[in-house]
Amino acid sequence: RGMEDTPRSRFVRKNVVWTTSLLVMPPPEFWEQFVEIKKNHMNPKIKRPPFPHITLLAPFVPYRAFPEAAKLIRQALTEVKPFKVSFNEFELFENISSATLYLNPIVEPADAMKNLHQVVANLFPESIEESKGDFEPHIGVGYFKNIAEARKLRNKYQEGWKPMEFEVKEIYLMSRTAQDSPFTVRGVIPLGPQVPADYKPHFTPVPE
Repeated sequence: RGMEDTPRSRFVRKNVVWTTSLLVMPPPEFWEQFVEIKKNHMNPKIKRPPFPHITLLAPFVPYRAFPEAAKLIRQALTEVKPFKVSFNEFELFENISSATLYLNPIVEPADAMKNLHQVVANLFPESIEESKGDFEPHIGVGYFKNIAEARKLRNKYQEGWKPMEFEVKEIYLMSRTAQDSPFTVRGVIPLGPQVPADYKPHFTPVPE
């Protein structure tokens, strides 16, 4: 078959947009700790409400392409088993004029998250070309102009943090309808070779 017929290339010439993304997210019962910190330290350029997530792909295909994208992703994810992640320790990325507070996931098996990213990245090369950055999985929880304040708050939040562990068993197709509106789950794609008949996703998709 020619290049234009392969599943991997179907999206090469389609536009990607910044109003959609493909994410990993903690189950909702783990959100409170993240949101309680992040809501007080949002980057002023970001107008949407805070929510904890690891970005696999952004920008991503337009919402209208989600059904086709979901089929491709699900087929590819039959070879990716669910895996465990934990969030225990705060890190601080400092540059000249600002600092970002974040948590790195401890992943088990260690390469599982990056393998997941590679699988979906292979399907949507345009997302990778536009994002212009290496994949470094993390959950950001704060943006600071004052680096000394950021260091102080990192210590404060570390002292009060309750370590958490959960299973990544699915990923999420997300979109938003305006710059200040929340990203909303539009599709849920399970990991692994078989989806149990009684499978219950952590989030219920809502159409645009």
